[in-house]
Amino acid sequence: MAFEFTIDPVSRIRLSKTGFDPTSIPHEYCCSCDLCGWQVFRTVSHIDRYGFPARYQMCEGCGLVFQNPRPTAKGYAEFYEKWYRPLVAALKGQPQDAEALLPDQRAYAAKLVRFLQPPLQAAAISFSVDLGGSTGCVAKAVQDTLGGTCLVVDPSPSELSEARKLGLECEEGLAEQWNPQGRRFDLALICRSVDHLLSISSVLAKLARCLRPGGFLFVDPVDFETWARTMEDYRKLFKMDHVYYLSDETMRLYLRAAGFEIVASDFGDGTHISYLTRCTGKMLKPIHETNYAYETGRMLRERLVKPMPPPYPVDPLTRLIRLVRQLSHTG
Repeated sequence: MAFEFTIDPVSRIRLSKTGFDPTSIPHEYCCSCDLCGWQVFRTVSHIDRYGFPARYQMCEGCGLVFQNPRPTAKGYAEFYEKWYRPLVAALKGQPQDAEALLPDQRAYAAKLVRFLQPPLQAAAISFSVDLGGSTGCVAKAVQDTLGGTCLVVDPSPSELSEARKLGLECEEGLAEQWNPQGRRFDLALICRSVDHLLSISSVLAKLARCLRPGGFLFVDPVDFETWARTMEDYRKLFKMDHVYYLSDETMRLYLRAAGFEIVASDFGDGTHISYLTRCTGKMLKPIHETNYAYETGRMLRERLVKPMPPPYPVDPLTRLIRLVRQLSHTG
């Protein structure tokens, strides 16, 4: 049995030099699950990937994993403005400024439009919105490929300044605080940021209201379940900027509950799962105390007390992910 959590000494020193104190950020406690409304939670970690004390819980009703308590909207505004990029840079030992991020964002944008083009080729995309749009690299690619204009919404002033250089319309703020102001959109994007939202359910409901009839939503959460099953210590997935830790099951529950049907999906490289959905208005609320929640809780317990990667699942994608990790560690 092993509950010990470790961070390599060099990263620990770099993190200490940032001067960040998580207790300086205001937090709030969530009493009911954002997805299903259940109020019985199981704590699955008392620490995050930076080594900071934090509590992460799983809903016993639907299996959603989330940070609780989590920073308030004001706390996140301060976190993204001052601490987010420095912490990631300290942990990884690599620059995380806008210029350093551009190559990755360009590659992501190219991959995204390749995914979106076939199912949207017959759709008329006149007005799009990218929530959590960062430097605007993705919005610009979507605008250039699918046509129309794309609005960028993001809480980071420095990253929005880069988006404005691309000639994009921008609005500063968290997705929950953003006001569509009666505007209607053909396509909404939540790219690599749905896990950051304070309330996924409220943002999806807002988008369902401001999308045109039959409008589209793209979202790609980190695949928490696959990572938790295959990495040595799943607690290293947890970080302050991610409120939620989604799986294929819980993301589909969220989409159905908000009235979205899946048009196309892609498991990609095993890191994120991509979904293109259409707004139907037919909402299907999730049930409580599902078998999925029970099995997820049992899996996380097994992974915590037996930290070595298990012999399951043995599908080709998982074997490939494990092989790549082994090679990167020996390289």
